Amino acid sequence: MVLAGHCPNEQCRSLFVGAAVKAQDIDAAEAWMQRMSDARVEPTALSYMMLINACTRLSSISRAELWLRRMTDAGFTPDIACFNSLIHASSSQCDVDTAERWFREMGKHGIAPTVMTFTSLLDACAKSLDVERAEKWLESMIEQGISPNVVSFSTMINACAKVGDLARAEHWHDHMREQGVQPNAYCYSALINACSRVGNVQSACLWLQRAEDTGAAMDGVVYGCVINACGKVGDAERAMSVFRQMQAQGIKSHIVVCAALARPFAYQGDWVQVERIREEMEGEGIAVNDYFLYTQILAYGRAKPRQTDRAEAVFRDAIARGLRPNEQVFRVLGTAVGRTRCLQLCELSRS
Repeated sequence: MVLAGHCPNEQCRSLFVGAAVKAQDIDAAEAWMQRMSDARVEPTALSYMMLINACTRLSSISRAELWLRRMTDAGFTPDIACFNSLIHASSSQCDVDTAERWFREMGKHGIAPTVMTFTSLLDACAKSLDVERAEKWLESMIEQGISPNVVSFSTMINACAKVGDLARAEHWHDHMREQGVQPNAYCYSALINACSRVGNVQSACLWLQRAEDTGAAMDGVVYGCVINACGKVGDAERAMSVFRQMQAQGIKSHIVVCAALARPFAYQGDWVQVERIREEMEGEGIAVNDYFLYTQILAYGRAKPRQTDRAEAVFRDAIARGLRPNEQVFRVLGTAVGRTRCLQLCELSRS
């Protein structure tokens, strides 16, 4: 085109910027922006925004900020999507201060925040375990007449759950219901996690029942949270009950749930039950991983009497299947078969 004497315009050159952005090649996109400048072709706001969004998606916030400055210097006003992407990128890096700085910058340009804007700020606070700051933003959102959606409330509840503040998590759940927002499975997972952190198995089971009663789209993760909570307090029977409850709902299990289910039985030395769980999960096509292997060997080591031969057999079988044991497996193997034999088996696994 150039050899034929034609001068590519901005629309033509921006196609190359867009192609580089789709390929996640920021260097190439920036190079094409520079070529436009060298050819005295002014980029449009669209070209700037494509590049800014690409930088934020790849968590290159400093480069995104640079291009935003260039965009404003060129006389363009960034739109809400630009600022939302910058705030979201800051949230991904747990950088609350930068997220808030971009929120203030957005206000200077007269751009009104959206639900997405506030939710990203909430998420940044949640990732930083700053519950009070998260509450401030949620309350500010409501004061400005912006109705939080299920993602906003879920993020707030999750922030409370991460610090084990069950009362606060339940407060925001109740407020969500008062606002006519229906909780989803993520909300219930967060509430159950909050119960788990404080060892309140009874409340975890109650929240699971409420989730079922409301018809929320449940998955193995929610049930796994309750099973994990039961495991932490050593309530093996209740863990099994919740597992059967999950199966009755037609929800398929996965390795994380099975390992959580087996753990309390393992600590009790009930290797027979752990073997049954393994047989059942393998019957469903779920392969043993290093964590389940650790749990099973733990059961053999805690059994009375210790099941040394079984521990060695299951370890050898895992090696034959190509499983690469981690340090935790070797440590619990030493308890089950003795240090000397463990060292011999370690050498076997590396050969």
